[in-house]
Amino acid sequence: MFRYIIKKIKVFSYSFQSERKRQNKSIKPKYEIPSAIEDIDSYFKKKFENCINFYKRVISIGNKKMLIAYIDGFVNAERLELGIMKPILDMSGKIKLHNDRITIDDIKNTILPAQVTEIDNMECATDYFYMGYVVLFLENESYALCIKISETAKQSKSEAEVEHSIRGPKEALIEHSLKNLFLLTKQIKNPDFKSELLILGERTKRHVYMCYLKGIAKDQIINQVKTRLEEIDIDGLIDINFINEYISDNPFTFFPLAGYHERPDTVAAQILEGRVAILCDGSPFAITVPHMFIENIQNSEDYFGKPIFGSFIRTLRLICFISALLLPALYIAFLNFEHQVTPFELLITAAAGQEKIPFSSILEALSMVLSFEILKEATVRMPKGIGQTISIVGALVLGEAAVKAGFASNLIVIVLALTAICSYVNTNLMDATSLYRLGYIFAANIFGLAGIVFLSAFLVLHMCSLTSFGIPYMSPLSPVNTEGLKDAVFRFPLKSMKFRPKGLSQNEKRRAD
Repeated sequence: MFRYIIKKIKVFSYSFQSERKRQNKSIKPKYEIPSAIEDIDSYFKKKFENCINFYKRVISIGNKKMLIAYIDGFVNAERLELGIMKPILDMSGKIKLHNDRITIDDIKNTILPAQVTEIDNMECATDYFYMGYVVLFLENESYALCIKISETAKQSKSEAEVEHSIRGPKEALIEHSLKNLFLLTKQIKNPDFKSELLILGERTKRHVYMCYLKGIAKDQIINQVKTRLEEIDIDGLIDINFINEYISDNPFTFFPLAGYHERPDTVAAQILEGRVAILCDGSPFAITVPHMFIENIQNSEDYFGKPIFGSFIRTLRLICFISALLLPALYIAFLNFEHQVTPFELLITAAAGQEKIPFSSILEALSMVLSFEILKEATVRMPKGIGQTISIVGALVLGEAAVKAGFASNLIVIVLALTAICSYVNTNLMDATSLYRLGYIFAANIFGLAGIVFLSAFLVLHMCSLTSFGIPYMSPLSPVNTEGLKDAVFRFPLKSMKFRPKGLSQNEKRRAD
């Protein structure tokens, strides 16, 4: 009873604090436009610190100073140069010649286009930047001018090649890092979205951008990522995968310790949770760190449908990952060791299939698994039109011929087909699954089902020992985090996911009141 009363008091206290926060936000005074250009410049320097795509320029026009500011990507550079900068500079020359005084009304009525908006505070200027406006400030004036010269909307690609989506956005990252930065800025229109430029590679001089949300991403993680990036000493940085190998906590594990994404909406969602994104010039992918194992069975499509269906699909992906690891090993274990728990009819079928095969079960399984890996590699490396033909020929013709020639049984072909299908469900874990699958096959051939159990225990312990920039790899499953479990295997409704993942956020741990 006492605990119940204390809990109710805490809930009431938090509700009261949240209401006060909302009231304080609503009555927050607007910051008026300073009269001195130096004060405006200082405001933007602090507001857009470490925002590489924010541009401002101070010019003299007559006896006054003018500041022009905008965000790159949202504004058409050619129209800015010809429609605004050139007329202003021409007017400045005439004013100097005649020693005239100029007001902001003169600029508005003589050289600017008709679509001009007046603003009287700095907060509005920040909002207009993200709508494709250029903002002009003139010294000793109480309001500024916003001119809309937004860039024409262009899609980077028709559709993402790896992260397909039926209901979600189709736009994907491209091989130009500055344009990718603009795609992320379109998703997160906030001055707290920071982007720092690093130039890596002694001879290649690749532009690498580190993106994060100030106040949400932990300073410890940001500094750690930046330090590891600055420590990269390499002659030539060709792709973003080189960066992943250099900054990874454990380069010898088979599991991915960084997330790979090609859709800006997915990268933005990761940043909003407190992660750091890395963009590299020449790569259509972005890296997000820290990365947890549970992210490999999650997909942006899970949030575009009902929570119960998203939970079902995630459970299916987890089952497919386990099946891709264990199916060939279970085939060997039940066929050679665990006769007492294997259905009698299945044993008769397996024995009939093995009767004319001159190889042991492990050689049969290994040959089929390796054949699948070779076929997969050949399909990837061959030209697009021929690759599909090779996969059909390899899967159907060679499989059927192997059974008829007595090199493989029907049962192992079915097992391998199911294994292949399950492997392609979780593409991020495909490399780790392929290698650990071989270990399970040898363990099952020596110790049977006990070997599979022992290797599984070792694998779980290994995964629990991994970290990604100080965050446990198995979080929120180990250590258990009840709030994080709401968006793990089972997806709760969005309204109930009020907190960001534990350990990622700095101050703003709540997503919303």
